[in-house]
Amino acid sequence: MITGVVPLIHDMCIDTCAAFTGPFSSLQACPLCSEPQYHPGTRDARQQFLTIPIGLIIQALYHSLETAEKMHY
Repeated sequence: MITGVVPLIHDMCIDTCAAFTGPFSSLQACPLCSEPQYHPGTRDARQQFLTIPIGLIIQALYHSLETAEKMHY
């Protein structure tokens, strides 16, 4: 990996109602539509999404003098 920036993987409702993070992290089913978080009989999430922390991206951009100068334009 060149930049060290890695995505964070989060479980979410199969119908995209809610993410199982923060206050919903301990739930086994969606608080809005009651769809289960995991495939039956497993701990495999039915749906996931990725986020990339913005702070790490900015640090990676400032690592290069050329992109750091462009960001100050």
